[in-house]
Amino acid sequence: MGNKTAKSNLEFKQPLGLPGTRRLLAHARHLEAVREAIARQLPGDLAEGWQLARCGADALVLTTDSAARATRLRYSRKRLLDAMEQALGMRAQRLTVKILPPAPLRQDPPRRAQLSPAAAEVLRQTAQTMEDGALRRALVRLAQRARNDAND
Repeated sequence: MGNKTAKSNLEFKQPLGLPGTRRLLAHARHLEAVREAIARQLPGDLAEGWQLARCGADALVLTTDSAARATRLRYSRKRLLDAMEQALGMRAQRLTVKILPPAPLRQDPPRRAQLSPAAAEVLRQTAQTMEDGALRRALVRLAQRARNDAND
C-alpha cells in the first residue's frame, strides 16, 4: 500500500515536469517580459489595460477590452513596434489590436421569494372571503406555494 501512495504522489507531480509544460511556462514568462518592456515605452495611461497576445516577425497582436484604448494603441503603432524591436531585436510587419469584451461577472441565480407560513395563512383566509373566482384561485395557489417551499 505504501508503494501506491508514493506512485500517486509522483503522478500528481509529473505534469509540472513535462517538457511541454516547461515550454509553455517559459513562453508565458517571455510574453510577460516583452509586454512589460513595451509598456515602459508607453504613456502611463496606456501602459495598462491591454495584454500581449502574440509577437513575431509577422505581427504584434494586442488585446484590450476598450475600443477607446484600442484606438489609442493603434495610434501608438510606431512606438509599440519600436519597443518590440528594442525588447526582442526584431520588428513586426504589422500591429493588430483586438477588442475582447471583459469576462462577465459571476452572478448568483435569482432567488425565489419565500412566503412565510403566517403570510400563507393570511392569503388563504383572504381567498375564502373573495367572490371573484380567478382572484380567489390565484391567492390559494400562492398560499400553496408556501407549503410546497416548506416541504422542499
